Amino acid sequence: MGHNLLQDPKIFQWLYRVDEALAEETRTTRCACGGKWHRADYPRKPRGCLRDFRMQYASRFSFCCSHCRKRRTSPSVRVFGRRVMVAAAIHGSASLIVTFNLKDFPPERLKPYNLTAQHPDDFIFDLWTAEDDPWTTSSWSDSGGR
Repeated sequence: MGHNLLQDPKIFQWLYRVDEALAEETRTTRCACGGKWHRADYPRKPRGCLRDFRMQYASRFSFCCSHCRKRRTSPSVRVFGRRVMVAAAIHGSASLIVTFNLKDFPPERLKPYNLTAQHPDDFIFDLWTAEDDPWTTSSWSDSGGR
């Protein structure tokens, strides 16, 4: 996704409506035990969304069985899991995923896609100590700092 798209409030409204529809689809099914799904959202830390949408994004649609209490989370287009991150990296021709969650991105799983994962602290350190300063190179300056 481009940075301009992520500044458009319409994309966050649309993603929320898609998640609502997916949650309703989930709610109308039955648990394996035959019980009905009751809505029981769980909190999450919204990341990467506009400030005006943080309250809407502060929970994930989730359900609890009325009989056996099993939990079920509906699919989401607002909360990206590790498979989506890998797919986005591949699609964007990236070579690196920067994440605090290195355990979910083992090197042997990323190698077939020519990807590596790196902790943000290491990523910043590498930028800081790089021979070619990315903040002053012509490619960075020519792109307007983007």
